[in-house]
Amino acid sequence: MKLTGEGGLLQQLTKRVLASALEGELTDHLGHEPGERAEGSGRTTATGTAPRR
Repeated sequence: MKLTGEGGLLQQLTKRVLASALEGELTDHLGHEPGERAEGSGRTTATGTAPRR
């Protein structure tokens, strides 16, 4: 396996670290995991609309 360059180990590791960091930032910003409902809210986080009844 290549260490550097397109598809190399360093590129894959960088991609995973950045994705994890961005997910953590989003969770911190929302106050809950992405895709979960905010506590006490009838709105979904994906669309910002109330669920159908």
